[in-house]
Amino acid sequence: MKPLIGITADIDDGSRFSQKYSGKRIVHLWERYINAIQDAGGGAILIPVSDDQRDVKIILERIDGLLVSGGAFDVPPFYYGEELLADARVKPKEERSKFEKALILEAVKRGMPILGICGGEQIINVAFGGSLFQDIPSQCQKHLEHEQKLPANQISHQVEIQPNTLLAKILFKKPCRKKKVIWVNSTHHQAVKKAGRGLKVSALAPDKIIEAIEAEQGFIIGVQWHPELLYPNYPEQFQLLAEFIRSAKLYHRE
Repeated sequence: MKPLIGITADIDDGSRFSQKYSGKRIVHLWERYINAIQDAGGGAILIPVSDDQRDVKIILERIDGLLVSGGAFDVPPFYYGEELLADARVKPKEERSKFEKALILEAVKRGMPILGICGGEQIINVAFGGSLFQDIPSQCQKHLEHEQKLPANQISHQVEIQPNTLLAKILFKKPCRKKKVIWVNSTHHQAVKKAGRGLKVSALAPDKIIEAIEAEQGFIIGVQWHPELLYPNYPEQFQLLAEFIRSAKLYHRE
């Protein structure tokens, strides 16, 4: 039986898509996330934002893995003890962040595999007590272009995968004692500043921006890039998705 992966969806006023939908709330998700999970051998179901915290346990009882997706929004800075910077381009979405944080913390308690992509990595880090750069251009003097002008399914810069990490083992199909490099896409203006408790850094960009984090135990990985856009052409990205599905299968059997 395929493991069932719950993917967090976004929610917006319909005016984001068309003025004729103004005032109507729309739950939405890029189809590419669903395609990636299905191609890696899993079944996919969308998780809509809920303000009822009882839904967290109900949802997690029915899935085998949690994929926290990205989106055009940011985690509210007060979630990691900071005030909103005046010159930062922060677009907080508290209701989604609150719900995703609750999902992550409960999934951790259950030992459920978690994969965070882009903003999903960031909320994982915040859930573990870490912090974020609110806006890379505003806070980092020397930095790469992390909001690429190329199409998002194309690579734009390298990242250095740290040795002796789960991520390295997954991407290269064996334990790695030396740093290795892969190419990734990049569509973010925020990034992990300080890794949360129980997390370690598993990838860095050439400008030292953190590109991936992972838990010290279990399958909990967050990546700043978008493997769901790269996996058709980059085998190591498919390896990440496939190992997530494999971990979800093992969780299902426990």
